[in-house]
Amino acid sequence: MVLSEKDIEKLWTSYDSKVRIFDLIRAGNNEEATKLLKKDNEAVDYFKKFRSEKHMKPDSFGETTQLDIIWPTLNKDESRGWKVFYNHHAEGKILEDLDKLRERIERKELEYESVKDRIEIKELEYRSAKDRERMKWLTGVLAVGTGISAIYYAIQIIAFF
Repeated sequence: MVLSEKDIEKLWTSYDSKVRIFDLIRAGNNEEATKLLKKDNEAVDYFKKFRSEKHMKPDSFGETTQLDIIWPTLNKDESRGWKVFYNHHAEGKILEDLDKLRERIERKELEYESVKDRIEIKELEYRSAKDRERMKWLTGVLAVGTGISAIYYAIQIIAFF
């Protein structure tokens, strides 16, 4: 399925949002990242998929669970808002996935451009075929007109002599 230009623009916007959020979290600006995550559920879902398999932490019940790489959670104290936890051990994995995401978007953009170019070529071929038909018709009309004028002038020359 080939996407439209609008769909590709949405993909780039989503990608830029994810990169910006990740850069904010990596820089330690969790408040700004939290504000962006509250507005962008797609980015929250994206970052939820990164889990550390090596780095575990005990939960509130003392059981060991996976430490989420980036995970917005609502505190019991609503006034404090969300907290974002960042595990620097997964930075490479996240950057690699963001690169793959960028490459997929670029491929889709190239597909779109290719399809768009093929459609334009087909339209030009169709127009040129119509133009060729019109030129044939015009050439025929001019040939008939030239023949009629040749006959007229031949009659004029004969009448003059």
